[in-house]
Amino acid sequence: MTTAITLTWIARPVPKLAGAYEYLVTEAGNELHLVLHALKEWGDRHNPGREPVVFSHVYGAEFHPLTVCEACREPLLDGDLTVSGGTYPVEARV
Repeated sequence: MTTAITLTWIARPVPKLAGAYEYLVTEAGNELHLVLHALKEWGDRHNPGREPVVFSHVYGAEFHPLTVCEACREPLLDGDLTVSGGTYPVEARV
């Protein structure tokens, strides 16, 4: 069984501009922003010679996502995770 989830945006006509649309991100789509920032960082690392897009935090510092452990707040390193559970459980180390 496959479940579809709308993850992108909603288009609404703009009344005063014929043929124009306003695009709104759905709640589910908005939750993807952290994933998209992580993919952007990955792309920056694997596309040498291209100028990266820079996101700045409201306090002025450059924003770079960092995945940390909820318990110890340490960054995630290769081999730190054990996978378990899910619909089709497998045991693995990531």
